[in-house]
Amino acid sequence: MTRPQPELHHFQSDVITLVLGYKNTAQGELLPVMQQRAKQALRIAQQFNTPILCTGGWGEKFNQHPCAHASHVQRWMQQQGAPATQFLPYAASRNTYEDGKLCAQAIRLFNVKKVYLVTSDFHIQRGFLWLRHFSPHIDIICKPSETVITEPSRNALYAHERQAITQFYRDFPDTPAVETLYDWSSLGLPVS
Repeated sequence: MTRPQPELHHFQSDVITLVLGYKNTAQGELLPVMQQRAKQALRIAQQFNTPILCTGGWGEKFNQHPCAHASHVQRWMQQQGAPATQFLPYAASRNTYEDGKLCAQAIRLFNVKKVYLVTSDFHIQRGFLWLRHFSPHIDIICKPSETVITEPSRNALYAHERQAITQFYRDFPDTPAVETLYDWSSLGLPVS
């Protein structure tokens, strides 16, 4: 079955809000971290009048429900008032690498020039690296959501991100340092 292509005439066609997936329960309910991302994406999309591209398919660690994670995110955002016409066809990715790769296809398809990237504060740098890797010529504006969790959980998430970013640089050693690619201080975030 083919999903219908959205009509984008009422949006700035070259700008989108991209929200990266996180996790949901076995019943398809979004976890609080994903709800925080989705709320931020709604604010940004409304502020800049953009369509929304959601990511997330299936995976043992984040979604074992029969429906794609991104469809749960879209449903939740629609329950918060977003119209169905605001969503681009989602990217059924399994991880951050695929977020960048599959979103690059949508970016080319819709001739996107600017992306408002929404993901959690702890994940924004890695999401930025993969999106920049696959879409080096677009303007990426980072709009992280604040993650409201315990300090030990936050420390564990940042440690995981540092490890993943280190692996990215092992795989792509010619990539400029993440510290030089964006003004992270403007976001008030530590560099992983």
